[in-house]
Amino acid sequence: GGTTEAAGGTTEAAGGTTEAAGGTTEAAGGTTEAAGGTTEAAGGTTEAAGGTTEAAGGTTEAAGGTTEAAGGTTEAAGGTTEAAGGTTEAAGGTTEAAGGTTEAAGGSVSEEPAGKTTEKNTGSQSPVAQKTEEKTTAAQDAANDTEETTTEEPPKTKQEIKRDYDLALNENLKVSQRAQEIYVRWGQVDEADGYDVYAAYCGTDFNPKKPAKSAKGMKVTSVKITSLEGKKLDRKRNYKLYVTAYKWVKGKKVVIAESIRAHIVGAMNTRYTNVRHIKLQKNKFTLKVGQKVRIRAKAVLVNKHRKQLSSAHAPQFRYISSYERVATVNAKGRIKAVGRGTCTVYVYARNGYARKVKVTVK
Repeated sequence: GGTTEAAGGTTEAAGGTTEAAGGTTEAAGGTTEAAGGTTEAAGGTTEAAGGTTEAAGGTTEAAGGTTEAAGGTTEAAGGTTEAAGGTTEAAGGTTEAAGGTTEAAGGSVSEEPAGKTTEKNTGSQSPVAQKTEEKTTAAQDAANDTEETTTEEPPKTKQEIKRDYDLALNENLKVSQRAQEIYVRWGQVDEADGYDVYAAYCGTDFNPKKPAKSAKGMKVTSVKITSLEGKKLDRKRNYKLYVTAYKWVKGKKVVIAESIRAHIVGAMNTRYTNVRHIKLQKNKFTLKVGQKVRIRAKAVLVNKHRKQLSSAHAPQFRYISSYERVATVNAKGRIKAVGRGTCTVYVYARNGYARKVKVTVK
């Protein structure tokens, strides 16, 4: 309840008044005027150089504080007030009167004297709002990526499914001769219950009702043929064969795949020879939709001093595309890019030997 006069001012503790350099400070909800400004602690207002700042519910207690007149310091609730250009910290914030800075509730306001730039409300976005925005952006990006990369293709037709089975059957098709037998091997076809191998001498017809050999079970993919037309093999003659995969449907045998026709030169034939290898000038292409390119292949023979079979048996090369929605191929080996994606073009020699050409369409 006492009174202190310093530099012409008066200080009253416990609700008194402090006048310093013409200013007034009231503790416990009082008012501080510094260089024409006003500060109210405990939810009050700070006006510095004409501005206003709320000190986020801070409290100024005069009791135990210190007041220095003419530019002194007042500590209230852990804060500091410097009159005439000093600093006030209330509830963790800072106020500089006459061109100082006020920080309240994490934000900051810079107030410059006349003629200088003033920046206000430069506080950062709240953590919750920032995280919510980040999650929303991430979800949108993921949705956009899914939309761009996920392309739903229409289901394959029955013809396309059969083509896949045919190519699976051709995958490991190989015919070799050992003494008085022909060894035939092919690729496995899923869902097949068995396979039939049809064989005949070139120049004669196949007997579609009587296979030369049969194999039961999906995983049995080879047979040995020791006779044709009810007799031992004539190894000087040329022969042809193909393989079918079948499935039992309601007690009926249904063919689900068929290999290409392979034409083989007999092991004892002295005029003709088989193809040992196919040499490709290029085995992969990258094309744009609508672009065309031709496969250039050359047959490497088992015996270079003999001829291979003529086109009366089969074309020198036969071509099949694994997926015609991506690329097609004609009888001359010309590829046409149809749609984006990848596929394989198979090149078959007369005896069934095959090579693959990878096609990518962008």
